[in-house]
Amino acid sequence: MSQLLTVDPCKSSKGVYNFWVGDGASRLNGGMELAFSFLARLDASSSGPFKTFTTLFILIDETWAIGNSMIQKEPDYMYHKLYKRSFYEILAQHPRVALCRGSTELSTVVCDLTAQHQQYIQDDNETDGQLQVVLVMDMHLSMPATMFPFLHAFMEGTPEGRTKYQYISGITDIQASHMCGFDQVEGKSVMFLNDVYGINSLGESLRMNQSGFGDQGRQMLLFIWHPSSASPSDNFSLHRPPMVWPSVSNALVRFFVGKEEDAAFFDFDGTLDNVPDIQKAMSAKTPLILVNMLPEHERHTVPLDIRVSSKV
Repeated sequence: MSQLLTVDPCKSSKGVYNFWVGDGASRLNGGMELAFSFLARLDASSSGPFKTFTTLFILIDETWAIGNSMIQKEPDYMYHKLYKRSFYEILAQHPRVALCRGSTELSTVVCDLTAQHQQYIQDDNETDGQLQVVLVMDMHLSMPATMFPFLHAFMEGTPEGRTKYQYISGITDIQASHMCGFDQVEGKSVMFLNDVYGINSLGESLRMNQSGFGDQGRQMLLFIWHPSSASPSDNFSLHRPPMVWPSVSNALVRFFVGKEEDAAFFDFDGTLDNVPDIQKAMSAKTPLILVNMLPEHERHTVPLDIRVSSKV
């Protein structure tokens, strides 16, 4: 959004752009601070600092990530809960900010925006751009399965999870990656993260966790969840683009183990076929065990690496 409103030729060309972001991602990345900076610039300029018609939608579900709303059980939920909802109610007093409570009010706002878009597009004159912010509250979204059900299955459905592990949410992927690097109870830790993690943060943490000589007694079980692309809405579920596919996870972690035997790699394809091998790796005290939670479109496939000549 910042690029569209500041860089030529984007900002000087007519265009309609809509952006969606969750409450947590907006707070972490200064979403409202950025939006109000552009609103102030727009109000202070007589000629219009940009030509685009841009709308920023913010879903306020009072959790750090949309997928976190699937977890309502205390005390786990407290790690994901966001407070100070009144913060947005204050910002909604701005004339360019609309506050919607529920799907009915959102539909009304979207209909009004659509009419404005049509008028903006059909106007042949040099039309100044617009920036609107739409705050959406009290909306329930049906979310596909994320890493959280797998996490809770481990914590509540296994003896190890119930008796030996403590669940701590780092709130951000960077904080979560950093926490795995400190000494753990019995030298073991399990980390769940998705493939939009800060790649440098994971590397720093792995280096700290895996460093040292000889048998340090440390063991990390790392689950990497890859978002699916099964429906159009899947493209709007993350606050930053996913990593390239195939995932770089396996290649990345190889740089942070002492030798090849110190890491074991497994792909989860929706079945339990790999569970015995994962248990063997844990019993063998393999320092790093990585499990790729494959998305649906990558399960039961055969990768091909071919070389084809284009010369007839």
